[in-house]
Amino acid sequence: MALRVPDSFLGRFRERDTPVLRAMVKDNSATPVAIPGSSLDTMTLTMYDEATSAIVNARDHVDVKANVDGNGLLTFQLTTADMAILAATKSLEQRRILLEWTWDTTKRGSWEIQFIVVNLLKVP
Repeated sequence: MALRVPDSFLGRFRERDTPVLRAMVKDNSATPVAIPGSSLDTMTLTMYDEATSAIVNARDHVDVKANVDGNGLLTFQLTTADMAILAATKSLEQRRILLEWTWDTTKRGSWEIQFIVVNLLKVP
């Protein structure tokens, strides 16, 4: 199974922005086919700080299966707490979102998304 994440999600975001993660969940056949949420056994999201491995905003194996629609589109709204700066002395923090899923009882997949959160000095 492949997860297609638009390049527009990867990159830099300002502290406390609320971007939306959108990704198509597809199988790994020669001609990939979308996998509807109802065909997934599980799908979880973990968000962490790359430098410290600290979990961000308690996003540790959060169940996001319900966020995958009948066409295989995962939509997940990040919150201001997801995008908060953890160490006020840093100008940038590199974050990762790990998506893990199972389907067909025995099949597993995972995908990691990396992005940067920019510390805005005037944001409390």
